[in-house]
Amino acid sequence: MYPYWTILVAVFLPYLWATVAMYYKKKQLGSIDVKLPRKQTDLLKGEGYRANAAQSNAWEALAVYTACFLTAVSAGVEPDKLVYPGAFWVAFRVMHGITYVAGIASLRMASFAGGMACNVIIIAKVF
Repeated sequence: MYPYWTILVAVFLPYLWATVAMYYKKKQLGSIDVKLPRKQTDLLKGEGYRANAAQSNAWEALAVYTACFLTAVSAGVEPDKLVYPGAFWVAFRVMHGITYVAGIASLRMASFAGGMACNVIIIAKVF
C-alpha cells in the first residue's frame, strides 16, 4: 500500500502550484478574479506566470506518472518494487515546481528529466 501515496501527492501537486499562482495574482494584481481567472492569469509576470506554468506542467506530469504506475501494477509488478522510483519521482516533481517558480531553468530541466527517468524505470519493470 505504501507506494500509492505517490499517486496522492501527484494529484495534489497541481493544486499546490495553483495556490502559489493565486498568491502572486493577489500580490501582483491586487485581487483574485474568480469570474475570469484565466484572463487574469494572462496578466501575471515573473514568478506568478511561472507558478501557473508549473501548475499546467504538474497536470501533464500527473497523467504520465499515473499511467506508468497503474500500467506497471496492472501488469503484475509488485507495488513494493515501485517505492523508490515513485519517491524519487515525487522529489523530482517538487523540485521541478520550486525551480520553475524561482526561474532556475537548468535545475528545472534536470528535475523534469529526473521525473521522466523515474517513469521509464517504472515502465521498464513491466518487461
